[in-house]
Amino acid sequence: MTDTPDTLELALLRFQAEAPKLQRDGINPHFKSKYVSLDHLLSEVLPVLNRCGLVVTQEPSYSLL
Repeated sequence: MTDTPDTLELALLRFQAEAPKLQRDGINPHFKSKYVSLDHLLSEVLPVLNRCGLVVTQEPSYSLL
């Protein structure tokens, strides 16, 4: 990891400046629409997030609806 920004806001600003333009690589056959697949999103965005000192987390949750 390179320089760690002093605040979350600075890290997010740096990420926003470096974030790549994502190409839609998936096709929804039902609606005939294109979307950015999760694999493509992560492969493009994770290196930039790491350079900016940011991390992606996923926590389990549930709903009682």
